[in-house]
Amino acid sequence: MIFTKRLEPQSMFAPAGSARTAGEGGKTSCTASEVISGCCEDHATISSRNEKTFNVSGTKGLLAAVLLASVGLWVCSSALGAEDTWEDYLRKAKVSYKQHKLDQAISEGRKAIASAEEKFGPDDIRVAKACTVLGQLYANGGRFKPAEELLTKALSIRLKALGPEDPSLIPALGNLGIVYHKQKNFTEAEKYYSRALDFDAKQRLKNRLPVAEVMNNLAVLLADTGDLDKAETLTQRAIAVQEKVAGPNSRAVATSLNNLASIHLQQKRFDTAVAVQQMALDTLKEAVGPEKPVVAAVARNLANMQIAAGRRSDALKTYQEVLTLVEKNFGPRHLETANVLIELARLEDKLGNKKAAKDYVKRARDIRTFGKPPQGPSR
Repeated sequence: MIFTKRLEPQSMFAPAGSARTAGEGGKTSCTASEVISGCCEDHATISSRNEKTFNVSGTKGLLAAVLLASVGLWVCSSALGAEDTWEDYLRKAKVSYKQHKLDQAISEGRKAIASAEEKFGPDDIRVAKACTVLGQLYANGGRFKPAEELLTKALSIRLKALGPEDPSLIPALGNLGIVYHKQKNFTEAEKYYSRALDFDAKQRLKNRLPVAEVMNNLAVLLADTGDLDKAETLTQRAIAVQEKVAGPNSRAVATSLNNLASIHLQQKRFDTAVAVQQMALDTLKEAVGPEKPVVAAVARNLANMQIAAGRRSDALKTYQEVLTLVEKNFGPRHLETANVLIELARLEDKLGNKKAAKDYVKRARDIRTFGKPPQGPSR
């Protein structure tokens, strides 16, 4: 499931990760980080999974959710060196995270908090921002207890400094909802998501993109708990907001369409799922270009939905396109390339093309024997 909201500050942490793919037998495969979600000023993201790829049994996890959590780095233009110091630590955390050095990123995040507290006091909004980033880093690493503590502290500071009607409370509440959601504490997660949406109902903000992200997150929760009809309705509401604010060909809309297709798949509305997933893929290509790694992830979703719909020939063509993209972005000897080759082998075998299946298997085994190559590009 994609939890695409940005725990990174999405411009900070390479994503949404993570688009979920659904294959035969109800298995799903996710690539880490928010797969489809794009960068947004003043936003941060919790990646859906810390692992690069993995499989999950069952159909509930299929939903690629946008767990959007926002808080922003708020780069001030002040010439004071003190302000630059805490921001510099956050920038270093960003670089370390993108280099897959999570422990180092966490260390820089701690320094950012200490610097902000020393220079501005423990209740300053800049401390809240640093706490949010560090909390997101812990969440991305699966360390939910410290993440919960830091994000709760950030929310408390914002309430005290800005009051109960400040718009930044929406992503702050959403951040905590994500952490509880990832721990399968659905009751607490729903409580925080609902608080964020209640805030929007009262304020009717002009910029409602953070609200749409919370809608997506809550829709994922509803799907995870079996309420697929409500999940579908909420995702459609999120799409309406995103189309109005970000435009119909935005990355945000592509993410929500991907989620909606996953819901239809869980509803066993296979042809509808394929049609909506094709829309997600076309929208994403329009938003980011046709050759990004995230495009391969969403195309892979489409192929697996085509398989579920019994359209194996179409799925074969789609997976061949995925292979081309993966080889271009990660290289012909990367393990991700081997994974796609195995999927192609399975399809060829199902279609009765035994020789082609054996050829794909041999290529995949050669890569795996060769060993794990360097990490591919960030999404």
